[in-house]
Amino acid sequence: MPDEEIAEVVHRVHAAGSRLAVHANGDLAISKVLDAMEAAVAAAPPRPGQTHRIEHCSVVDPGLVERIRALGVIPVPFGAFISYHGRNLVGHYGRERAARISPHRTFRDAGITVAGSSDYPCGPLEPLYALQSLTTRRAQDGTVLGEDERLTPYEALEVYTAGSAAASGEQHDKGRVAIGRLADFTVLGADPLRADPEELAEIPVLSTWVGGRQVWHAG
Repeated sequence: MPDEEIAEVVHRVHAAGSRLAVHANGDLAISKVLDAMEAAVAAAPPRPGQTHRIEHCSVVDPGLVERIRALGVIPVPFGAFISYHGRNLVGHYGRERAARISPHRTFRDAGITVAGSSDYPCGPLEPLYALQSLTTRRAQDGTVLGEDERLTPYEALEVYTAGSAAASGEQHDKGRVAIGRLADFTVLGADPLRADPEELAEIPVLSTWVGGRQVWHAG
């Protein structure tokens, strides 16, 4: 999309009170999206709860991180990208740049809410595989990319629960197990907060529940 079209669409959606979800990979694309969002917000202050998001938001620098934080935008990077695609990233981007892709730790340390995404079918759907990627940053060939961007198991779980609920505007109903919220949860065969991060993807799923009702079980 030309810059003028991006600006027009972003302004129109923002002014209508809707939530923007714009795909942007790479620092230049992310900068262009932020240019449009900043202009839209300057022209019409956000309505209560109107939080925008950038899908993927894969490569950023400190200046972009600060702009994301100041706007209250929620980045939604690939959860399993490093683990699933990491073996190809070094050849495409070089080790230093590849290590900065999907910077979950950088976002969290800046006080930015960050959400989880599989980008299926471009990556694996399984969230436990994504948790393993977020906590180890280990590619399938064993290469660790961006060790400083690793999350703790608790932080990784929060990305896929509270973070994703905030990204969809459902943080008051979903994302945490608490009184007054929807009882959507999964029963696992091991505690992901105590398991070896290298084995998170192997934890069996015993059952899933939606609204307090069991909708699937492992037989």
